[in-house]
Amino acid sequence: MSGIRPRIVSPVSAPALLFIISIASALVTAYMWMGTVNKLSREEASAEVLNYTCAVDRYMNWEIVVFLNNSGGASVVFTNVYVNSMEVSRYGAESPGSSVGTITTDLRERAAVQSGGVLRVTVWVGARFGFLTSGNVVRVQVVGEGGVELMKSVMLV
Repeated sequence: MSGIRPRIVSPVSAPALLFIISIASALVTAYMWMGTVNKLSREEASAEVLNYTCAVDRYMNWEIVVFLNNSGGASVVFTNVYVNSMEVSRYGAESPGSSVGTITTDLRERAAVQSGGVLRVTVWVGARFGFLTSGNVVRVQVVGEGGVELMKSVMLV
């Protein structure tokens, strides 16, 4: 027994072995973390337009109501509204009290919709806005954080 020495890792190969183990564990951790990030990104982008209505108020302004559904597993935050690629002039607005020449919405800044929830967004297009008439089609676009973009073409009544 006196001639047998137990084998140990040499002082030269020990740092190399530790380096290889640390790189391998970092790669496994990064792979697992990226899988979680990708899953969350896919869930956030799961929103759709359920329905819409278009009517004319007593001042001849168009009132477009769009219902948005969050069908994903995470909440979605809607931030901007556009009509024919032009951002609305005012957020958090109420129904116009006269014939107007602006586009407004009742959507407040950063409207969050929980998973499975529905958001009602009303957009008022003023009777004196541009050259729009009954029968024209406008494109209503609601944009959210994380690249969520919902678009619906609406025929003005």
